[in-house]
Amino acid sequence: MNNLAYQTPDRSDLVASTIAKTLTSEIPTLIATVEKTHEQTGEMMSIAWELKKLIPIENYPMFLLANKSGDGNIPVNTLSQTLAQLPKPLNLWLVNFAAPFQPETQNCIFNPESKSKSFRLLFPNV
Repeated sequence: MNNLAYQTPDRSDLVASTIAKTLTSEIPTLIATVEKTHEQTGEMMSIAWELKKLIPIENYPMFLLANKSGDGNIPVNTLSQTLAQLPKPLNLWLVNFAAPFQPETQNCIFNPESKSKSFRLLFPNV
């Protein structure tokens, strides 16, 4: 028997399938969640495992577990610092991101084609 660890009711196969449709080698992707317990680590591992089955390595996304540590602003600060270091444009997927992230403060716009919490980080041309 295998595939018993970190099973969740969240259907990571469906989440991964939706994310996989947006991945390209031209625009990097970051998948982020707030880590409160090992449950969120398991969710991200499950999504990563499902994506590994679906996509080539050159399109593989980055993952961020933003630790909450009792203060709701810590994950937002971690995400903001991470976004500041990554190239733009960037596809940003927030999976169960239980923190007060304000996408407009990072020049994020909601992806209208997505029915999930997908944001594409866009910056104006200079």
